[in-house]
Amino acid sequence: MTNYSQRYATGDSNTAGTFYFDTITAVDYPASKVLWGAEGAVNHCSAATPLPVTAVNAGTFAVQSTQSGTWNVTNVSGTISLPTGASTAAKQPALGTAGTASADVITVQGIASMTALKVDGSAVTQPVSGTVTANQGGTWTVQPGNTANTTAWLVTGTGGTFPVTDSGGSLTIDAPVGTPVFVRLSDGASAISTLPVSLASVPSHAVTNAGTFAVQVDGTALTRLSDIETNTDSLAIVGNGAAATAQRVTISNDSTGILAGVTTVTTVTTCSTVTTLSTLTGSGVAHDAADSGNPHKIGAKATTALSGVTLVADADRTDARSAADGALLVRDVCLEDVVQERTTNTDGASTAFASGLAAPGAGIRLWITKVTIANSSSSFCTVDLRDGSAGSVLWTMPVPATGGVVERFDPPLKLTANTALAFDASAATTTLSISANGFKSKL
Repeated sequence: MTNYSQRYATGDSNTAGTFYFDTITAVDYPASKVLWGAEGAVNHCSAATPLPVTAVNAGTFAVQSTQSGTWNVTNVSGTISLPTGASTAAKQPALGTAGTASADVITVQGIASMTALKVDGSAVTQPVSGTVTANQGGTWTVQPGNTANTTAWLVTGTGGTFPVTDSGGSLTIDAPVGTPVFVRLSDGASAISTLPVSLASVPSHAVTNAGTFAVQVDGTALTRLSDIETNTDSLAIVGNGAAATAQRVTISNDSTGILAGVTTVTTVTTCSTVTTLSTLTGSGVAHDAADSGNPHKIGAKATTALSGVTLVADADRTDARSAADGALLVRDVCLEDVVQERTTNTDGASTAFASGLAAPGAGIRLWITKVTIANSSSSFCTVDLRDGSAGSVLWTMPVPATGGVVERFDPPLKLTANTALAFDASAATTTLSISANGFKSKL
C-alpha cells in the first residue's frame, strides 16, 4: 500500500491529505473505509459497531450458532428431513438399568460376529435338533441292542488274548484247509516244550531232504573220523611240518592237481613250468626292506618311438622300455620336472628369478644344468649366481662387452631346498639378458 499526496484538481496548490492506493498490475486502486449511520451521524464499521443488515424472508440461509444446552423449537410446519437411521417413533423405549426388568419391550436382532445373548434354560426344557457331540463323563449304561440284555455281544480276539473254558473236557478248533493252527500243550502243571515221540509207534514213511538232520554213524566210522579230525573245528589244520599229526595228501601225477585256498607255501624245491600266472601280488622283499635272496631276470618292452606310448596315471605301474635292440631307455631327469626362465637386468642389483626358477616348494630343490648370459653394453662385467637373492654365491661368470658366456653344469648346480636361483651383476649394465634351465627334485 502506497501513500500519495494528491490535489483536488490539476494545478490546485492545496493538498487533500493522504490517500492510500494498492498497485495491482501497474494500476493504482484507491483504498476506502466503510462508514454507516443516520443522517448527520457517522459510525465506523468494527466489531463493536458492525454494519446492520436486514434480511428478506426469501431464499436459503446458512445458519451457524454457538448456543449450547437445550433448544426449544416451536411452530414447525411442513416436512422435516431427518438423518438416515434416526428414529421416527413417537415414543422412545426406556432402556432401564442392567438386572432390572424394563417397562418397555425391546426387540433385539443379532448381527454377524455380535456378542452372544445369554439363554438360561433352567426353568424349561430346550429342544435341540441336528447332531450332538457328547463328552464322556460319569457312568454310562451301555446295552448291545435296542432292548436291554436281549442281544448277544460280538467278541473278537483281534489285538488281545481271551481265556477259554471248556465245558466237556475237549475243545474243537475249526480252521480252513491249509491254514496252520497253533496249539499249546500242557501236562496239567506246566507247558510242554518237547513232545516225546516213540518210533515204535510211528509207521514207515518217506523222508524228504529238507531242513537240518542230526546224524550219527556207527562206532567204526566214527573212530575213523576221530583219527583224521581231533579238533572241534572241522576247518582247523591239525599239525604242521614234520609233526606226527600233520596230514599227508598225495596228488596223482597223471592228472591235473588243483591247490585251492592255499595262502602260504614255505618252499617249492623245483617248479618246472608255470603255464599261466593270473596274479602275482609281490615278491618276498618289499620296497625299502633289507635285500635278500637272488635277483630275478626281467625284460623291457621294446619301442621305436616313445612319443607314441600311451601315458598312464600318476603312481600307476608301467612297463620298462627299451630300444628295438634291447638297450634299456633311461633319462637323466623326468621331463615333467624340467624348469627354465629368461629375464633381463640393467641396475646390477641382486635379483631372484620369479617364475620358472622361483622357489619350487617345501622339501624340493632346484638343480641348474645350463646358464647363458648376453651383454649388449660396451662394458665388461661379472655375474654371480646366488642361492637366493641374499644367499651365498654359487658360481661367478665373466661376461665380455658386447658378447656373452654359456655355462653347462655337469654335474648340475645344486641349490638349497625351496630357494630361487638369483643373479647379481658387478655393475649396472645396459643390458644383460640371463637365461637358465634345469630341473627340480627332492634329492
